[in-house]
Amino acid sequence: MAELAFIGRLILGLFFLYNGVNHFVHYGAMKGYAAFKHIPLPGFAVILSGLMMLYGGILLILGTGTGSAVLVLVVALLAFAFALHNYWAVSDAQARQVDQINFFKNWALVGALLALLQSSPTVWWLH
Repeated sequence: MAELAFIGRLILGLFFLYNGVNHFVHYGAMKGYAAFKHIPLPGFAVILSGLMMLYGGILLILGTGTGSAVLVLVVALLAFAFALHNYWAVSDAQARQVDQINFFKNWALVGALLALLQSSPTVWWLH
């Protein structure tokens, strides 16, 4: 079972690492979307959120600093959910659906991260 937990943690870490990198690779588009969603200081917000995802993803992949990684990622995910994916405030049906999916995806990721905190320490590295 430790192997499955390791694979799960690795997949979750890679998800955040990939998305953190995307914040920098697609900085212009991300900044434009943040501005469209009325995020204050959209350029700074994109950089900060990208760094948060990189930090959390790297720590999850390495299997160290899990509490810190989870804290940073949960804060980021909840901020994204309410600030970017506020589907209840979107009038266009298609855009509302996309935001609703992303809102609940973020909550599912929060649940997965919190579940990691309850895992046995032996699941963080293969022995």
